[in-house]
Amino acid sequence: ILITNVLRRVFGIFNLTEPLYMVRDPEMAKKIAVKDFDHFVDHTGMTGASEAVENSHMLVTNTLVALRGNKWRDMRATLSPAFTGSKMRQMFTLIAECGQSMVEFYQDKTRSEGPQVVEMKELFSRFANDVIATAAFGLKVDSFKEQNNEFYTLGK
Repeated sequence: ILITNVLRRVFGIFNLTEPLYMVRDPEMAKKIAVKDFDHFVDHTGMTGASEAVENSHMLVTNTLVALRGNKWRDMRATLSPAFTGSKMRQMFTLIAECGQSMVEFYQDKTRSEGPQVVEMKELFSRFANDVIATAAFGLKVDSFKEQNNEFYTLGK
């Protein structure tokens, strides 16, 4: 890639034999993602997600990034009302509270029991559970302090 091309607002590159446009201008990227999204339904997905649906994990293949065509359009129309700017600001506060609760739990545990070895899958499962319960359902749960709370056990 020539440096002169990289400094442009939009430039073309190749991913092996596939031509791609790279958008560097934040305002243009916002316009593509928000206002003109319906013209950009078949964007390049994650590697292996949309190309080999049968061989990919279902969770990956059904994400907005991996979907194409009408499936993408339908999913975006379904999700868009839930992720407006004001709703995201409200959710951010709730997510930050869940994160703070998690940090305080491990700080207290480390003070009382010493250094900890933490299974990250378990940690992020509990954190995601708390975020979903709080942001989507308005429930205040603490899956770190209450290890077997009903929301966590039913969500597993």
